[in-house]
Amino acid sequence: MRALIVTAALAAVLIALVFGNAAFSIAVLADRIGGVNAFTYRIVSTAVLILAVAWLHARLTAGPGWLPRAVLAGVLWLAASVALELTIARAVMGVSWPNLLANYAFWRGEPWPFILLLELVAPILFGWLRNRSR
Repeated sequence: MRALIVTAALAAVLIALVFGNAAFSIAVLADRIGGVNAFTYRIVSTAVLILAVAWLHARLTAGPGWLPRAVLAGVLWLAASVALELTIARAVMGVSWPNLLANYAFWRGEPWPFILLLELVAPILFGWLRNRSR
């Protein structure tokens, strides 16, 4: 039960950090360094935030049974991100489905699917790194 609480709490922290980071890059950086540079900053810094939270998750859930906890974290973080993005983009911002789905077009070089993949695998990677010597 503790691992589930840690995973859910870190999911909330990660989502808050990512949304705060996005707001900062759009509201502050875009005018100062340009939209493309702000977008690049947002993608790279989001990846760093995911890695930091995944590292923290691995530290807090280390020990026997770490793999199911890491998989749960990756799946929960991925599902929460996609669900929240779809909800906000469609319900709040009114983004059309074609425009929304264009964000997931990795074959066109869109970076967002790789961020989502990182959310899925980072807890497992850091869990393995933390627990490999045990």
